[in-house]
Amino acid sequence: MSEERTALVKRRTLVGHSQESLARAVGSTSRSVRNWEHGISTPSPRLRPSIARALEISLEVLDRLLNEDSQPSVPTPNHLVPIPADVHPAPELEYLFAKLISRSHQSEIPEVETTSPGSMFELPDGTPLPLDSLGTTSDLDELLLGPLASWAAADNRIGPHPLRGLVTSHFRVIESFLDSARGTDFKQVTYAAARHAELGGWLAQDAGDLPAAAAWTKSALDAARISSNRELESYILMRQSNIATDRGDAKLAIALADAAWQTARSQSEALHVLALRQRAHAHAALGDSAAALRDAERARTLLLHDSPELSDLTGYCTLEFLTMESASCLVDLGFAAEAIPILESGLQDWDPTRRRDLGLCLARLALAYAHCRETEIAMSISQQAADIAATTRSHRTLRVLQRVCDEFQRLGSLEQMRDLRTVLGT
Repeated sequence: MSEERTALVKRRTLVGHSQESLARAVGSTSRSVRNWEHGISTPSPRLRPSIARALEISLEVLDRLLNEDSQPSVPTPNHLVPIPADVHPAPELEYLFAKLISRSHQSEIPEVETTSPGSMFELPDGTPLPLDSLGTTSDLDELLLGPLASWAAADNRIGPHPLRGLVTSHFRVIESFLDSARGTDFKQVTYAAARHAELGGWLAQDAGDLPAAAAWTKSALDAARISSNRELESYILMRQSNIATDRGDAKLAIALADAAWQTARSQSEALHVLALRQRAHAHAALGDSAAALRDAERARTLLLHDSPELSDLTGYCTLEFLTMESASCLVDLGFAAEAIPILESGLQDWDPTRRRDLGLCLARLALAYAHCRETEIAMSISQQAADIAATTRSHRTLRVLQRVCDEFQRLGSLEQMRDLRTVLGT
């Protein structure tokens, strides 16, 4: 084999190593590193753990970099349902999650704290010294999870793009805590890693970067399972289903929504609502109107009659949100006229702080009017949705508005099509 391993070279330069410094770090020679990168030779198994550490990646990722010119094998996933073979851990998280998974298998991590909060140590002169591990549960929650609420609120005002770098950089904080976490602290840090990875996946999805969204969310699911948090596991399975729908794999989306439902059996009713809502979208994508409408109605009934308690994970699952989602399914299934009054009713009670989703709801209403040949009304509403999308840059909203353009073209409303494309800059 004599093919240039360009991905290996890129990774070395990304972490700031020259060929000489990498050689020193792993106990080899610069000539050997050069040969590895040119495909002339392959590092021995003995050196590979050191190379992976120096490059801040897992051994599995290192193997992929060393074999980039060969046909990649499909890894056996540890998910309840198959995940596409092109979904690998997010590059920003590879090193952290390799460390996290390794730590989760270490028998020396105790299940309980060796030093409980509030315990004391007596100095030689008899002075009592209070001891703690990383802090109380509320301390860790504030330090590690505190930014999530403000970032989520900002996302709904300004969209995903300005926030993606913030989420990535916060993993440095999480990794610092992981190095000294034990017992319940380890579970908390792992839970925080899962929550941030899930948010990273959502931001990537709404920015239109579906491969990154799938990768971040896979990492989130791995961490949720290590943290033994079934509620979060169910939620992330639902998020994977949503991403699969956007990727055009409706059958996988249904399987993942079913897995989310099964995982949520002993958890909150709000998780059942979200799983049903997502399954309705997947059935609508397949054109199965009976199944889609059944699941949408079951979700609405649960939300109306059982009044599930909402958490910080599921707090957006309001009646207005579910109304918009159900109406979107109706549009996709060809029942645009039935969707219009539902969307307009939901907009009357819309929370104005949820600006990004307001743009999405308006875009869906515009699409429904376009399907009903009300092109002037559709154009007027599209302009309002486009004004919001100009600041949030929500890929979901822009994608629906592009569908409005396509519908204008199909109807022969070429002036509206050109005007909307001008507004969208396409």
